[in-house]
Amino acid sequence: MAASEAAIQAAHNRWKAKESSRAYVESDDFIQDALRQLGDMVRVSEFEENVKQSGTWASEIDERFANVTNNFEEIVEGHGKDFLELGNYLDEWKGLNQQWVEHLLMSREVATEHGIILRRFDRWFLDMILHIDDQEDRLDAIIDLEEFILEKHDKPQKMSQAWPDLRREIRSFVSRLDHYIKELGVELNEAARILRAQIGDLAKEILVLEREMHRSRLMLTLGGTFLTILGIVSAETPLENDRKERDAKDEKRRQKQDELNKINPRQDALAFLKIDVGNLQPYTDLICERLFLFSEVWASVQVQSTQFREHLKGGMDAVTKTRFRREVQLAQAATGPLIRGLDAYSAELGSRLVRTGHLTVEQLFEEKKALFRIADQIKRWSEQEPDPRREKGRRTGVQKDPATRERVKLERMAETLPKN
Repeated sequence: MAASEAAIQAAHNRWKAKESSRAYVESDDFIQDALRQLGDMVRVSEFEENVKQSGTWASEIDERFANVTNNFEEIVEGHGKDFLELGNYLDEWKGLNQQWVEHLLMSREVATEHGIILRRFDRWFLDMILHIDDQEDRLDAIIDLEEFILEKHDKPQKMSQAWPDLRREIRSFVSRLDHYIKELGVELNEAARILRAQIGDLAKEILVLEREMHRSRLMLTLGGTFLTILGIVSAETPLENDRKERDAKDEKRRQKQDELNKINPRQDALAFLKIDVGNLQPYTDLICERLFLFSEVWASVQVQSTQFREHLKGGMDAVTKTRFRREVQLAQAATGPLIRGLDAYSAELGSRLVRTGHLTVEQLFEEKKALFRIADQIKRWSEQEPDPRREKGRRTGVQKDPATRERVKLERMAETLPKN
């Protein structure tokens, strides 16, 4: 039995090793293919356009949002007195619309912040890893990466929570409004059924009175038919009483018909509102998911930096491994298109927000000036020494705190000790 279990375990281990090897090969093939695509300028332009497209989508959805809000306001203005709770739904919808605009503004800020982070990641940290020549370079890179990883960037984290929350709130609103409109629809249908029945009963009663009046006229004169058609009656006779009763019932019938006539536009308005709001949800789902991914750029940079740092702790042999260098090269190759795509997203969405009055042209101009200064500073910072074999201690991009310096000093001392 034990021998059988051992054989099974051995077979399982061989399978796991084979699967692991296959996964590694597939991963390596994927990395090489991605590098090839990122070396093709046509494909790179397409990747940048994919990111920019999110700005186009966001602008289009913002316009849809505004249209739905305007339609909602018109419906409440026209029928709000009939459905008082509908006004509360409008207030809630306006609140969601305001959140949407605030999130769009925040997404531009995060896109700008991520552009700066990616420029530093590319021009400083990844470049530094690819130019490690000795132990001192390697340990410096570990320290710099650790300091970079520990940086605080609150807006991306806030944004990563904001978009899923907004998506859930919109879904909840659409579901509740749909339920409310369905209930109103049932009530309106029932009211219409009752009104139609009442109108039918009144019509029958009026018909009975009309016939009674006609018979009475025929009994009074041979020209009774003419008089019936003309509606002539004599005061202080049963005919006059029947006429008054008939007129009262006919007035009541007209009132009921007016009520019924008002129900149809209400039903149409509610049906339109249900469709109008419901049609927007798939688009908000899509853009919330896309912009949530935008918020994860910093988290992705942190994860990659952490993995690179841990790999570098494996010594100089780890630094020269082909797979590791390809991972770093892939990260570096991807940052350029992503930066340009985020810049295009910010510009595309910025134009829409200027048109809607949520941003000014002056604000956009100042943003561009500030971003240009920062990008230029990072570029000059990274190009201080043209020689790839950089002088030790030349870079000062990350300030190490005393505790980090002391810990690294101990790590370096430990690495210099003879191995047992």
